Amino acid sequence: MKKVLKLAGGVIPFLATHFLCCGALLYFLWSSGLLLVLAREGRNRIFVVPMLAIGVIFFWISRKHKKACQMDGRYGWGDRIVNFLFFAGFYLMISLAFMVYVFIPWWIPGYDGGLILP
Repeated sequence: MKKVLKLAGGVIPFLATHFLCCGALLYFLWSSGLLLVLAREGRNRIFVVPMLAIGVIFFWISRKHKKACQMDGRYGWGDRIVNFLFFAGFYLMISLAFMVYVFIPWWIPGYDGGLILP
């Protein structure tokens, strides 16, 4: 059972990131013009430090909350949900930072609008 949970814990974030980067969201970003905005942000790097700082803060709060609940001997469903939300915030910030600052500039360097594929 532990191996299944470890496998799911590794596969689910991997697939979620790839569906986010390569799926229907990419078409939405391209058709709405947000892909151009994100490509420019990837080159300018204005929000990279705040985005990573917020991600690290969410991770730190998640770890502290989990340790505090386990030390008190109470780790109920409410605590699990709160801890999951903190970790989801961390995962969202780090995934967004990866997508904007690593993946999009690597995939479409110098993108200035228009069709992605010929």
